[in-house]
Amino acid sequence: MANKTQNQQKSAHLQGVEIDLINGSYNSAEGAEIVCHLLDEKLKFLQIRNFSEQVRFGEQDSEIIQRIEDLKIASQKVREFLHAAAGDDTQFKIESKITITLSKP
Repeated sequence: MANKTQNQQKSAHLQGVEIDLINGSYNSAEGAEIVCHLLDEKLKFLQIRNFSEQVRFGEQDSEIIQRIEDLKIASQKVREFLHAAAGDDTQFKIESKITITLSKP
């Protein structure tokens, strides 16, 4: 019986997981720092991945290149919004979840 319960728990656990990465209110400086840092780190990750593809296979990954361009545009929009909305008493409510599920091709 213990094996069946353990297998059910493992199966439920393997369905996916969701975490709150960011969930709260932040002043304008904190909000900008949090969001811009996340975007910058994601861009760095993709740029390193693209470089790795170039070294290993001699060509760039078009999907990574497109994702980098999309993130650059999104980052610029976010920075413009944060700058325009920033003020001494401005508070930003920021919510970000990460959802991980199994995906079988």
